[in-house]
Amino acid sequence: MTTNAAELPAADEAPFFPAPRSCPFSEPPQYAEFREAGGLHKVTIWNGTRHWLATRHADIRAVLSSPSFSADVRNPDFPLVHSNQPERMQSEAFDYYKALVERKRREPADDMISRLLSDHEGPDGFAPEMIPALVGLLVGAGHETTANMLGLGTVALLLNPDQRDCLREHPELAPSTAEEMLRYWSIVSTDPRRVATEDVEIGGQLVRKGEGVIVSLIAGNRDGRAFGAGEGECPADQLDIGRSARHHVAFGFGSHQCLGQNLARIEMQVAWPRLFERIPDLRLAVPEDELPFKKNSIVYGLTSLPVEW
Repeated sequence: MTTNAAELPAADEAPFFPAPRSCPFSEPPQYAEFREAGGLHKVTIWNGTRHWLATRHADIRAVLSSPSFSADVRNPDFPLVHSNQPERMQSEAFDYYKALVERKRREPADDMISRLLSDHEGPDGFAPEMIPALVGLLVGAGHETTANMLGLGTVALLLNPDQRDCLREHPELAPSTAEEMLRYWSIVSTDPRRVATEDVEIGGQLVRKGEGVIVSLIAGNRDGRAFGAGEGECPADQLDIGRSARHHVAFGFGSHQCLGQNLARIEMQVAWPRLFERIPDLRLAVPEDELPFKKNSIVYGLTSLPVEW
């Protein structure tokens, strides 16, 4: 690491990242404390190395849009997300996708993978070896994220009946509802990471060349300076489907953003109004404190959503 070990704070000044939630509907309390204290804060990641953590909305956007930071994971100072165990799991998943593609090639059916093979594989389309990776992308980025958002958003509306009724009576609020849900939940837990390519100041803190920076998307999206500061707006820790929240960072910011974000927006804008139009008496089948939230997942969500009507 470029950072001199003598310059690092004591262990109790660099708490472990990621911090745990104390409530499934809230950000980790430690991030809120960091944000209110201001500036960047040192945290320790899984391999014992220490990096800066940005929790304020303005600082996060500054890091993600600055040419002074690199997203190149090959940089030896890059704050890597995890150990090699998830890499082995990814390899196993890729082997599964590869076998699934081969089966669909032999036995095509009326499904997306079969259509992908019949319509887009070949000299003018995708090379055969690319198809399993595309399937993995469809599952991980195209399905899991949106599916979890739909479940979480449904829970939020069921627990806030005034918001649910407002959406049902005013379906034109569907776009702002989608943006507010993205802000409120911030479901991707693999927070963006960067490494400084030169000395740069962020939020009053000097980040030296070679130092890593992690940005907490959920902390930025719960920043009261960016959300809830307007007249009549609810505080940032509350749901408000009428809020103007398009400047959230749930999809990232700067040159590295989610490519499928507009498709995700459309899916959410269609799903929630239609759901409560078709099943107006939808309700939770279990108490709120019995909802099975995921504990250790790249994408935050529910393992199941028991409902009745």
